[in-house]
Amino acid sequence: MNVLQLQNFFKAHNIKWMMFNAFYQTPGKNPINWEDLNVREELQKLNLHGTPYSISNHKGRHVYQYDYVPMWDTVDRIRFYKKDQPNNTFKSFMEKKNPIPVYYGWHPSPESHTVWAEELVRYINQYKLL
Repeated sequence: MNVLQLQNFFKAHNIKWMMFNAFYQTPGKNPINWEDLNVREELQKLNLHGTPYSISNHKGRHVYQYDYVPMWDTVDRIRFYKKDQPNNTFKSFMEKKNPIPVYYGWHPSPESHTVWAEELVRYINQYKLL
């Protein structure tokens, strides 16, 4: 929802933009073991019934659940870095490029930040996002 709302704000105000996933934090794991998740697959797991509004009875009350997949589909596939593709986060890109060291404690190394910045410039130029 946040990505979609921010995208719509930028479009409404004619602001050039680009977004990316930095990390997906897997609770209780060291950053080295954090996983890239497929956003579409995760959203599909949230939609239990396949309808825009799903209603179920939970302990005597109605529970409403929205299908977020159609909203995710409206997020720009170019302006959201490698949307629905493998290796679509800062973390997976860095691990594929493998600058040494990738991490500095629990945070990406300065070298990793430099390599990622170069990748973003390349991507922005490739798709003429300026």
